[in-house]
Amino acid sequence: MSQHRPFLGLQLKPRQGIPAGILAGLVMAVFMMVLASLFGEGGIAWLQTIAATFMGAAAYLPASQTTAIVVGTSTHLLICIGLGVLYAASQDRLPWRETLVVALFYSFTIWVVASFILADWINPAILVFNRTWWGFLAHLMFGTTLAIFATRFGAPTPVLSPD
Repeated sequence: MSQHRPFLGLQLKPRQGIPAGILAGLVMAVFMMVLASLFGEGGIAWLQTIAATFMGAAAYLPASQTTAIVVGTSTHLLICIGLGVLYAASQDRLPWRETLVVALFYSFTIWVVASFILADWINPAILVFNRTWWGFLAHLMFGTTLAIFATRFGAPTPVLSPD
């Protein structure tokens, strides 16, 4: 027997995706930078690699390090805002656990698309960071933060009568 649940509306308003994306992006960035410093090329190198998408090899020069950090951080946060708005525009009102499962699946999908489809096209150098266990965990932290934001600031799940 299949169970049908009516559409209860969105948990977040699409405009709430902007702060959700910024917060999730910042959490992901801190997580990625710490783990990249411990296990990889370094946290600043991650931002320089993002910036290299637009700046090319100049992003790695010591003279342009500050510019590369600003460009890398801005690019990362703009992408996160877009993904946050998309998440907010599509997340149904669900209980906490189901919201977390949806957000984790969403962030897993982002990791797969970014790591195995888009990176080869846009900036193959980012694969050094994305295709790692800690890059995967950083993406899951993005989704977890979105789920926490949605349950904390989103519309509550209504209680349905059995009728």
